[in-house]
Amino acid sequence: MTIQTSRDRWLWGLLLVVAGLYLFRLGAVGLYEPAEGRYAEIARTMVTSGDWVIPRLNGVRYFEKPPLLYWTTAVSFQWFGLNEFAARLPTALAALVGIVATVMLGMTLGRESACPESRAEPALSEVEGSRDRGVGVRAGLILATSLGYFLFARVVRPDMWLIAGLTVGLLFLVRGFLGRGHPRTWSVGVGLALGITVLAKGAIGVAIPLGVLGVFRILSRRSVVGRGQRGRLEQWGGLRRFSLWWGLGVFLAVVLPWHVWIAVRDSQFFWFYVVNEHLMRFVNHRVHSDATPLPILLFWLVSGVWAFPWATLLPVAWVERRLWIPWRHASRLDRAFNLVGLWAVVVVGIFTASASRAEYYALPALPAVAVLVGKFWAEIDAKRIVLTSPARWIPAVVYLVLGVVGVLVFKQVVLPGRVEAMAWGEMIQRVFLSVPFATSLGIPTQELNEAGIWQALRISLGVLLVTGAFAAFSMHRRRSCMRTLAISMIPLLCLTQQGFQLFEPVWSSKVLAQQLAPRLSPGTPIVVDGPFENANSLGFYLNRPSPLVIYRGVMWDLAFGSTYPEAQPMFLKKRRDLAHWATTQRSFCLITEAEEGWAKFQEILPTAVATPVAKSCRKVAYLVQ
Repeated sequence: MTIQTSRDRWLWGLLLVVAGLYLFRLGAVGLYEPAEGRYAEIARTMVTSGDWVIPRLNGVRYFEKPPLLYWTTAVSFQWFGLNEFAARLPTALAALVGIVATVMLGMTLGRESACPESRAEPALSEVEGSRDRGVGVRAGLILATSLGYFLFARVVRPDMWLIAGLTVGLLFLVRGFLGRGHPRTWSVGVGLALGITVLAKGAIGVAIPLGVLGVFRILSRRSVVGRGQRGRLEQWGGLRRFSLWWGLGVFLAVVLPWHVWIAVRDSQFFWFYVVNEHLMRFVNHRVHSDATPLPILLFWLVSGVWAFPWATLLPVAWVERRLWIPWRHASRLDRAFNLVGLWAVVVVGIFTASASRAEYYALPALPAVAVLVGKFWAEIDAKRIVLTSPARWIPAVVYLVLGVVGVLVFKQVVLPGRVEAMAWGEMIQRVFLSVPFATSLGIPTQELNEAGIWQALRISLGVLLVTGAFAAFSMHRRRSCMRTLAISMIPLLCLTQQGFQLFEPVWSSKVLAQQLAPRLSPGTPIVVDGPFENANSLGFYLNRPSPLVIYRGVMWDLAFGSTYPEAQPMFLKKRRDLAHWATTQRSFCLITEAEEGWAKFQEILPTAVATPVAKSCRKVAYLVQ
């Protein structure tokens, strides 16, 4: 057994441990609102109603996203029951598929020998020595330990299915470019993968690959000017044998049935789904939009946070000229690595140009970043790189800054006695967990101490900073720095679970639903005061056949669906609507903000008697008779 093989086996073991974290305690925390509550409720409705074609949220038509996430979550509910684990399992499995595809992509690019055709030109990498076979396991470990990838893999969202499909599509494109395998095989693979991305999140699943191939063609044409017919053929490599009809046929077979079926059943689908949710979303002129786009610089910063800690190595690799090989001097294998680099750049570029950019939009670039940094890591382990530039100190500086910021946060926020959330809560929620702003969390430090959160935070932060700083300062030690950096992420990834548990009372209606369930009869109507997004997981937890009634909340998620005639009885838009509706009910449950309580309804319902029956951090429920 060679040293290289022994080291790689150790890395494979570490990758399996980290992958296990993606399923560990997956259902320990309640579904947070609005995203998880929304998607889980749509899937629950599919199971209970039997209608798997038209997505419905609280009984209202919901066409913002394609159905792949709803279908997989609904199947999970049928197999594992109606619970948080079943809701999050498809997303976690999609994340694991993305990790496996990234490993296979790195292995494809990291083989010692390419096909004979790829040796038509001398490669810079071949001059230095054969590429290391360990690129794949390193790329997979980098992706699995990236902060943003792990966070969103434990949240019910369609993004992981988009990333998995794009990564598989990139894998087949690279294999086709290198001429490996039968053209029909990777043509079908590309069509199937891109069809999954469209069913996961719409046309962006096709826009990204087309953008990558378009930029790739422009750069390739410039590099073959003056090299004749052979140069023009070489720019596409094995992709010139792409079986268009097979790829396109499989793609259309995956994408068309649902889109055509629902377009036939609903005449307004095309305008809302295609025009409003794709074209107008890109320029941030959607009807019924609640989006607040991030500034470009903040978007770039957050994108780097999702790739933490490996984003700190990108400047080092760039200075060492390992991220991009000049096109005129590159072999086909080198150009395949450049294709992966273009993937990351185009993803960030598309959403930088979009006027509706959100903090998590750059996540599809993470597998490509993982492969590039994995190649850099493999070359360090193979002793082909001696880090001498000042850029090698960038990771050390980043960890030092994080340590200083952590000390300041602890001093300014924790020691005074309360976690003030007007500034810090907005930052945490908007930047890190993608939920709407909150005005105040007000969680006492005493409760955090009782839960052991701060002790775990201090231990994890200490381990992260010590091991991370060690890895950063030892960049000149080829064999240990990267592994130490990967190990340093394990306590931080474990800490994210405790972070979700800490804010569960604020972001989820689970506690409120648990208190309500034994106090309400199945036929008691429930009225939600304000936007439905503030309590959209109630339907999931109560599992009631009748939808919630919304008072003063026709906006955002339910705005478009509320225009349909069958949805009108679910919405009480004015005070007199609530007063008239209450006269037709023997009793009902009213859920409102805890700060306001019943006082504001006494004038509307002067003869009603309200009894508090449940309360959570933000909401209080009354039984009104």
